[in-house]
Amino acid sequence: MEPKYKFTGSKKAVYSSDGTRHTVRRIMALRDIPRHGVKAGDLGGWIEEEGNLGQDGTDAWVADSAIVFDKAKVTMDALVSGYARVYHFAEVCCSATVTERAAVFGVTGEKIGDSDFRSLSCPKITGDAIISGKAKIYGSNKIYGFARVFGNAEVFGNAEIFDFARVFGNARIDGFAKIFENAEVYGNAYVRASSKVHGSARVYGAAEIFGAADVDGGTICDNVILMDKSHVSGDAALRGHVVMGDKASVVENSLVGGNVTMMHSAKISISGDVVGNIRMILGAELDGWGVVNGDFVIRDKVYVESEYSG
Repeated sequence: MEPKYKFTGSKKAVYSSDGTRHTVRRIMALRDIPRHGVKAGDLGGWIEEEGNLGQDGTDAWVADSAIVFDKAKVTMDALVSGYARVYHFAEVCCSATVTERAAVFGVTGEKIGDSDFRSLSCPKITGDAIISGKAKIYGSNKIYGFARVFGNAEVFGNAEIFDFARVFGNARIDGFAKIFENAEVYGNAYVRASSKVHGSARVYGAAEIFGAADVDGGTICDNVILMDKSHVSGDAALRGHVVMGDKASVVENSLVGGNVTMMHSAKISISGDVVGNIRMILGAELDGWGVVNGDFVIRDKVYVESEYSG
């Protein structure tokens, strides 16, 4: 089989996140790769060894000033370009793209961010996923489908980003969190633990989603906190300093804001606004339509026909 590339003789030293020194060599294409706009004779990026980029008949390529080293692999039709770095045991495959100044790497025992990995863990970028900007992908996560991670976003732990999900801005995804379908997480939002964000959900601002919280649609922003097994769905919107936990739920077209706290399976399914310094406990429920506003505690089921102030 005709080789896909050769080494040019140019070498340089690079360092992984754990300080390990590696020597990478620049490659040159020996055949056209139309998928990536590569012509025979074009200079490619930098790799450490042929194990990083096979000489097989696939279209996988490392371009521009991108660097792939250690035991990382770029396979099938994948592309690593720009100033991207892929290393440790990370894998970029299928039609995935890692570009711009993105970094994809495993973790070999050092502490990075808020996660403390003591054994090797490695990400896998596959499908038609694109990692770009200054995004950092590390840990044992998987990003696939048509997912996009960009900006200064970080994905670590065992998180999964897939379908048409978007993670960007300064967002962080950690633990076993899953972002999928058409969901978007951005701003300074932090989604972690075993939580899920999916449907057409939008999570942004400084919102935090953790525990086993489930956001299936709706908008979560500002300083909202969702934890335990709380649930948000439909076209609901949460903003301000809302706190939900202990199986609390918000559904329908409810807009919940202010300093609302919901615990003990509390539920809001009102088609209207719930704002103020409200605390819902002991299975409290708001239903109906209209506006709930004030400074009080709700312990019962309340049906709102127009306005309720406690």
